Amino acid sequence: MLLKKQRKKVNDNWDGTISILGEVPSARIPRRNGEIVGGVNGSIIFRSIYTAQLWVDPAYRKQGLGLRLMQKVLELGLEKGCTMATLCTMDFQEAKSFYEKLGYQ
Repeated sequence: MLLKKQRKKVNDNWDGTISILGEVPSARIPRRNGEIVGGVNGSIIFRSIYTAQLWVDPAYRKQGLGLRLMQKVLELGLEKGCTMATLCTMDFQEAKSFYEKLGYQ
C-alpha cells in the first residue's frame, strides 16, 4: 500500500492510550488496570514500514482498536519518510478483509 495522509476519523470511544515504543514500529493498548489488550510490531526498511504482528484481545475486538493501532503504524511510517506499507496475513487469521478495508491489496 502506498502511504498517504489518512482522512478517515476513528470513533474514539477507548479510554486507554496507545503508546509508541521506541524507534521500531510497535505500540500497545493498556487498560486502566495495566493489562495489555492489544499490540502491533514490525520494522522499517528501505522506506517501507512492515507490520509483522497485530493482536487485539478477543474480548476487545470489533471496537476499533485494531484500526487505531494500524493508523499509528501508518502515521509512524509517514513520520519516518516511508512511502510504502506492507504486511503479511494468513487465511486462518481471518484478517484479510480488515486489511483490505485499510487499503492493503
